[in-house]
Amino acid sequence: MTHFSRASGVFGKCTEELKTKAPVEIHELAARRARELGMTTSEWLRDVALIALLGEDTVLSMYQDRVRSVAGSGRSEGQA
Repeated sequence: MTHFSRASGVFGKCTEELKTKAPVEIHELAARRARELGMTTSEWLRDVALIALLGEDTVLSMYQDRVRSVAGSGRSEGQA
């Protein structure tokens, strides 16, 4: 699975940290889930936070808009 730049998200460059302590089991589960999805733990946690705060529909819309803007540059609709 190919992802966008790890240093950037739908809000632009990610510069601020969100930190918390978690039990080792939770840390391991989060890392495992991220790996299963082809993401870093930070990417996965960022997306979990976005979905929790903004809602799944809003986050999906933001990512769709980003993909459409990239896919639409220099291509006509339906072209691969």
